[in-house]
Amino acid sequence: MIGFIKAILPLPIRDRLRPGYRKVEQRIKLSGFWPNPSSWQQKKRILAQVECLKDFYQFASDEFEIIQNEPEIVGLLEFLREKQPRVVGEIGMKSGGNSFLFMQALPSVETMISMDLQLPLENVRKLKYLARPRQNMTFVQGDSSAPQTIARVRTLLAKRQFDFLFIDGDHSYEGVKRDFLNYRSMVRPGGLDCLS
Repeated sequence: MIGFIKAILPLPIRDRLRPGYRKVEQRIKLSGFWPNPSSWQQKKRILAQVECLKDFYQFASDEFEIIQNEPEIVGLLEFLREKQPRVVGEIGMKSGGNSFLFMQALPSVETMISMDLQLPLENVRKLKYLARPRQNMTFVQGDSSAPQTIARVRTLLAKRQFDFLFIDGDHSYEGVKRDFLNYRSMVRPGGLDCLS
């Protein structure tokens, strides 16, 4: 695409368009539009055979460099399977390991909204590719405490509320407290907040 633009547009116009092009390029990457690497096809076939939560954890560890403690996250997943959350939010996705676990180990999940200061673009594409059918994944890049990020999440929820919200971003007391206070109204009555 860049070669085509260079061929038809003079340099002064290209210079003016360049900053906007980078934003468009990032949005295309986040949308999952680009083709999926063939190596992921084999991983998707392997994933289709996984049922045990510990095997999901191992897959997340291999593919997404999950840093969550295995007994803790597996215990949480066991608990969440009983609750069958449909709308899940995550503040602080790092490399996407927990996002993967919530989407794969919890078949009830229909909508996942993950936020981080800096999205891991390659892993975002992989998460979208590995998502179960009818699962909607949305990724929000930005500071979770910024008013525009909070407003974006509210818009994405579209009058729904989270059944489960995993707060794993800023690990300071003040940061966790701020995220909890900013997002608690977006968790349905009887819903779950998990502070990591």
